[in-house]
Amino acid sequence: MALRAFTLVELLVVLICLGLIAMLGVGALPDIGETRRLQTAAADVRAAFVRARAEAILSGRPVEVVVDIDQRVLRVPGENRPVRLPGNANVMLRTAADQVVGEKVGRIVFRADGTSAGGSLELSNPAGRGYDIDVNWLTGRVSMHAR
Repeated sequence: MALRAFTLVELLVVLICLGLIAMLGVGALPDIGETRRLQTAAADVRAAFVRARAEAILSGRPVEVVVDIDQRVLRVPGENRPVRLPGNANVMLRTAADQVVGEKVGRIVFRADGTSAGGSLELSNPAGRGYDIDVNWLTGRVSMHAR
């Protein structure tokens, strides 16, 4: 009965193939980190909108969230730290015309009854993948969708 075994050359070919596959996988790791940062930022924006809406309802006064695209921050009154938007992300704010404060500054206002004039903030990477954080113009409800 003859024994069958792999030759040294066959083992080397397999190891080289595994090494190439591993290198391709490592190349995708920076994209995973970028995607995670974008997802975290979108969740932070959504949470800030939800907090602002809750504050408007609880205080009985309007609360405006200011988005400054140039400085890449979102500010909620009464909060010490602004929400930072990723430096490498594409940011687009859509809001009512009367809520535009400057060329790259706008706001989304939540009224005391929880309603809003509405709007959306889009965060995306250069490939176009990202998140839309929407504020319903009628109910003020905040939602987040991947795209």
